[in-house]
Amino acid sequence: MKNKETPTPNREKSIPRKAPEKAPKDQTQTKKESSKEVGDFLENYPETEPGGLEKEVEKIENPVWIEKMRGNGGRDVVIMVSKEFDPRKETEIIYHFHGTDGHHFGKLPPLEGTSKYYNKRVGRMSVAANRLQQVANSLAEMKDSNVIVVYPISAGQRGPKKTIAYKNGYDLYWMNRDEGNEAMNVLHSEVVYSVSMKFGKRVKVEKRTVKGHSAGGMALKNLSKSGFFIDRVDFLDASYGNWAKRCYEEASKRNPDLEFNVVVRPGSSTDNKYTKSLEGKKGVKIIHSDKKHSDMNKEYFATK
Repeated sequence: MKNKETPTPNREKSIPRKAPEKAPKDQTQTKKESSKEVGDFLENYPETEPGGLEKEVEKIENPVWIEKMRGNGGRDVVIMVSKEFDPRKETEIIYHFHGTDGHHFGKLPPLEGTSKYYNKRVGRMSVAANRLQQVANSLAEMKDSNVIVVYPISAGQRGPKKTIAYKNGYDLYWMNRDEGNEAMNVLHSEVVYSVSMKFGKRVKVEKRTVKGHSAGGMALKNLSKSGFFIDRVDFLDASYGNWAKRCYEEASKRNPDLEFNVVVRPGSSTDNKYTKSLEGKKGVKIIHSDKKHSDMNKEYFATK
């Protein structure tokens, strides 16, 4: 695929010469090897129909490219930058974790043991393309910002049978060091290296932000335990169960000045007792929204 990007400046001496750190040995295991209940796992269903992700990336107006990265389990990672991106300026890196079906750019296949929620969508086009384009369009709207948006693609590994993730078809262990082969710190190193190489100068990272929509909130909960330093967290209608609460508890240990935003729809599953328990906590902002769940990226991704 031909990458869309701004002309690459002349390489300078400040460009990093060392490759990103390697994943720890325990992170190079396959998910099957590291799982406690191997018999409870099914093979991942295909990430996409041939060329599906590439076709969607070609539609993005901002400079964009795709790389496979060890920190994301060797899978595709979409990297987008501001139109006037300058690595010499202070930069915010935003990692966005998609929700259910966000890894599958094509029609959803039938899966064993899935819920009525999943089965009624079998044979229809996944929401993956729509969710990616919402984020890309939001980036285009972020005028006067020096931003890198990182959009990893999950494995779609559903986890043990009888879990909600298994029944609804989302990745239970995404960015979980103990159960998967992803590593947030490794992913960050790879992203900084990739962008630095593209633009010929080491990126000056000033702020690290992580966002998750829908089931992407599970990835936020998982990565919060990795030791990765975070400046800002956004749960975009993604605070199911105790996901947001656990994420806040872990991330705020490393950053007492953490910005923590939780968008919920009143009365929905994300507006639960665990989410409500965060009200009044330092740095926490609960946003009650009347927007559709499917439009959360469009409505809130670019919010400052």
